[in-house]
Amino acid sequence: MNRAWMRRAGIALFLAMLSLMGACERPPEATSSSGGESEKMPFDRQPRRGGVSPTQAWVPSATKLPEGTTITVRLQSALSSASAHAGDTFIATLDEPVVIEGQTVIASGTPATVRVLEAKNSNSSVEPGYLRIVLVTLKVGDRPIMIETSSIFAKGGPREDPNTASPASSGSAHEDIVFDAGRRLTFRIAQTVDLQNSDLQDSTIH
Repeated sequence: MNRAWMRRAGIALFLAMLSLMGACERPPEATSSSGGESEKMPFDRQPRRGGVSPTQAWVPSATKLPEGTTITVRLQSALSSASAHAGDTFIATLDEPVVIEGQTVIASGTPATVRVLEAKNSNSSVEPGYLRIVLVTLKVGDRPIMIETSSIFAKGGPREDPNTASPASSGSAHEDIVFDAGRRLTFRIAQTVDLQNSDLQDSTIH
């Protein structure tokens, strides 16, 4: 009976050793990452495409009239210090196209408005009449665009005979200054004009 018990104990010990040896030889299981996929490094990400190129911001716009741009117009009616008053407006047309960066932004023939800033007629034999005028609008497309330009000042010459009381004729040296119809006048833009965003804001201009 003791032999049988010792035999069973030996067999049980042998099986236990075989089981332990099998567990030691089993390779460790690979662990998976929590996301299930390999994560990209920061330098693997695609670059953003929504930014503005540094050179693009410096591309000048052909829809703007820079300060200093010259505008030459031709009067459609006569203008005289003998009859004009401050605030009067006169129609003119663009005599030369305005070209910016090789592109015509305002065509010749475009309607324009000239305004009288100051006017004084000759009311004595010693003081000539004078005018100060400025260009105030250009009609680009269907929109009148408000502009600021340099002014033109002109005054009449002295009488040939200072003792005469009769008015001088328009063809000779006279006290009142006269700009005939068709007279060319050149103004210079005093402040940059954005032709896309600017619009008429002065209701006194007709």
